[in-house]
Amino acid sequence: HTPAPSGDRENTTAPGGQRAAGGPKVTLWVTRDFGRETLFAAEVPLPPGSDVLSLLKNHTRVETAYGGKFVNAINGIRSDGRGGRLDWFYWVNGVLAPVGAADFRPAPGDVVWWDYRDWSAGPPAPAVVGAYPCPLKGGAPVLILYPEGQSDLFRQVAGALATQGIQACGSIVDDRAVLQRNTPVLVVGLWRDLASSALAEIVERGARSGIYCRLAADGFAALDERGNATVHLKESCGTVLATAAGPGDRNPLWIVTGTDDAGLKAAVRVLEDPSKLRCRCGVLVQESQVTALPAGGAAR
Repeated sequence: HTPAPSGDRENTTAPGGQRAAGGPKVTLWVTRDFGRETLFAAEVPLPPGSDVLSLLKNHTRVETAYGGKFVNAINGIRSDGRGGRLDWFYWVNGVLAPVGAADFRPAPGDVVWWDYRDWSAGPPAPAVVGAYPCPLKGGAPVLILYPEGQSDLFRQVAGALATQGIQACGSIVDDRAVLQRNTPVLVVGLWRDLASSALAEIVERGARSGIYCRLAADGFAALDERGNATVHLKESCGTVLATAAGPGDRNPLWIVTGTDDAGLKAAVRVLEDPSKLRCRCGVLVQESQVTALPAGGAAR
């Protein structure tokens, strides 16, 4: 959903969707402030030929602009450029959509997530973990990359993914495999073993890549939506992050890492429970505590 300037509001549509007992369905979420507040969440029917915009209109109040293709408001919450950039964006199966909602036709089983957020610090995240087990499930096997001599990590992550019906294959971390992906890639390992790879530059971009976590040898820090460090964790912490080359990237990059063995194991365990990732850009984990990323703040 490419942002456009606020204004020229038109075409207000009231909800009127029909709920069928059977037939193809998709999951539809509508939230605000990086998933912190849920406005709508349900598995909804997918009528033949439906696009994302028509689905949204069936279940929420929608205002559009610019010829009816720009979603200007949902349930009265409107795009607002005054003092910041507040807009609606949508992801399909955890990847930012490459086209407007009227031009995207979801498939049965897809997860469509709309979120209202402040993007004044940078563009919206090209990929998120919040639709897990999508986008790792249903396509080609996920490529799990791990440090040399640590094939046990592959087995641990492959086992966690298998609980969600995700197939995987494994290989040693290689910069080409990270940067030139032809299948979804998940990199796992202690950060001290990964910091010299191509991941370092990707993570360094922070909020610009949709990665709201600062990784260092002495600990991890949660970032807010403007890229400012807030929560600092120094021991036994892990994280699950996602990014992509851009909107519509069919082969996103996931990162599962930790400060030490305990932190990494905690992060891997999260992959066995999709509810801990639901409607999140990423998460920071310490023991059984899961912190949503980005940290703090609210879109007003």
